[in-house]
Amino acid sequence: MTKRSFVFQLSQFVTEELQPVMNLDSTLSSHPIVQPVLHPDEITEIFDDISYGKGASILRMLEFFVGENNFRTGISNFLKKYQYRNAKTGDLWEELSSTCGLQGNRSIASIMKTWTEQMGFPYITVRRGASSFFARQARFLKNGDLQREHAPP
Repeated sequence: MTKRSFVFQLSQFVTEELQPVMNLDSTLSSHPIVQPVLHPDEITEIFDDISYGKGASILRMLEFFVGENNFRTGISNFLKKYQYRNAKTGDLWEELSSTCGLQGNRSIASIMKTWTEQMGFPYITVRRGASSFFARQARFLKNGDLQREHAPP
């Protein structure tokens, strides 16, 4: 087995077996988790494998970031507060930020915005210079193309 085929096999295992939703989200026809609904008929169209699978992955990632206790407390507070009202995505982020004591550019909303409002997932490359590192982020596409986003600060 060549080095290239081994790398290909490992990448296929991750997207095909370990994270099937990543396979769906790495296509040009993907969509963000959070989408505007302009007409009631659109509601059923936005709930699919990407919404549920990526949504669950994002919530799991968030739980690891803020810690299990903060996550559970924030979710519990959110559910109690909105049990008889409508809520928006920002309401959940606000409740979690409040529980964790985060604000400003470190709020949950600022962290989660790109994960929930953009399609796909990032492919990050890091290059080492003489005295520093250079990072570049692009959207991963399974056809091998990369859509350049920006260089993180």
